[in-house]
Amino acid sequence: MQCLQLKDSLLGKHIYGEISPTKTFIDTKNGYYETFNLETDEKGKVTKHIVLFQATIFINADTTITLATTAYKADEQCDWHETNFYEISKNRAGIKKINAKSILPQLNWESSLVTVKAKTLIKKYLPQIKKQYLDSTATLNTAINEIYNTHFLLPKKGADVKMTLTTCDYIPRNIGIITPKDWEIITGNLQSVKLRYNKNQKKFTLSNSKKQSF
Repeated sequence: MQCLQLKDSLLGKHIYGEISPTKTFIDTKNGYYETFNLETDEKGKVTKHIVLFQATIFINADTTITLATTAYKADEQCDWHETNFYEISKNRAGIKKINAKSILPQLNWESSLVTVKAKTLIKKYLPQIKKQYLDSTATLNTAINEIYNTHFLLPKKGADVKMTLTTCDYIPRNIGIITPKDWEIITGNLQSVKLRYNKNQKKFTLSNSKKQSF
């Protein structure tokens, strides 16, 4: 994929962590690239499928190209997905990174994607979270940002990107202040929204479709 190769040569190649890809999928017709790791049992049945890297392109009206990448990241506490955007010049020789704020719609995802029940429970535990993990200045949104991460699922074709949430269980696992039953509510019934790329404005807008649960 020429656009990804340009990004790798001029801005640096993606470095994988402890989990390495076992498979690669490339669709040159639709401008999509993906690497993933498959774990199988003794019978060869897939037990775990982790998408490690995605890249897709959006061709703009002015013939420039927007390249989007989403990479799987992990540390000792959590795993998450990091998304970056780049613009490739008309002559396909130059590339620059795009500030996410300039290409994504203004969306308070803490309010839009976290359920009322989940926020009520997090608020109940907030004093303990502040005392044992954060600090006295922490707000409800601070705690929400510690528990949830945004994940942009890039399309294999088309212009729609799905924005979802993933969760980090560091707080209940290491501090032990959230009961398993409450944690199941906090991490269950997560919401998602669909973003549609506009090739004329060269940015994403909220799709007219309603929020989805998954």
